[in-house]
Amino acid sequence: SINEALANLRGVGKFTINNAAFTAFSVPKISDEALGHSIGSLIQQYPQLSEKLGAPGRLSAQLEPKSHARYKEISSPFTIADGHLKVPNLVAQSEAGQGIDLRGNLDIALASQQIVGRFVLIDTYDLAQLKKVGLNIAGVSVEHLLVDGAKPVTLPVQVSCTVREPCFSYKEVSNTLTQIALVNVERQAQKSLKGKLASKLPAGIGSELEKKLKGLFP
Repeated sequence: SINEALANLRGVGKFTINNAAFTAFSVPKISDEALGHSIGSLIQQYPQLSEKLGAPGRLSAQLEPKSHARYKEISSPFTIADGHLKVPNLVAQSEAGQGIDLRGNLDIALASQQIVGRFVLIDTYDLAQLKKVGLNIAGVSVEHLLVDGAKPVTLPVQVSCTVREPCFSYKEVSNTLTQIALVNVERQAQKSLKGKLASKLPAGIGSELEKKLKGLFP
C-alpha cells in the first residue's frame, strides 16, 4: 500500500530554494496575528502602550500587496524515516527590508500530512516598528521595551494540524514579549536606583556600594 511504502522510505539530505514563497500560509499574516494576540496582554500590563502599539494588520498590508512575501532563500537539512519527514533547521531569509525572516522545525507525517513544529518569526528589519517602543514607569525611562538588547523582535509560534491547512498557536509569543518587557523594566529600574544612590554618596563610596548591590541586583 501507499502508506507502507511511505513508512519504508529512508533518506537524508538538504534542500535550498531560491526566490521562494510559502504557499500554505502567509508569514506576514501569521506575524500580525501573533502581534495581535500579544498586544492585549502587553497593554494590560502596561496601559501606556495603548497609544504606542499600532493596530494589528500592519505587516500584511505593508508586504503582501507588493509581493514582498517571497524569500531570497528557504533551506533546511531533512531526514525521511519511519513515515515522517523531519525538517530540523528551516531557515527562510527575506530580501533586505522586505519581509519577516523565519527559523523553525517541522515534523510531517507523510501518510496523514499531519504536522507538528515551531516557527520563530524574526523582524530583522523592524518592519513592525517595535524596537523603538518604550515607556516611562514611575520616572523610570525604558527606551527599548520589547527587544532583548540589540536583537530583533522575535515571535515564537507553534505549528500543528496539516500541511495543507496548518494551525498556529500564539500563546508562547505573548509570554515571551511580556517576559522581555519585564526584564527590561527591572534592569532599567536597577540602573536608575544605583545612579540615584551614587549621586548622593561621598566620593569613593559609590563604587563600594555598587559591589554590594550586585548581590541584591545581579
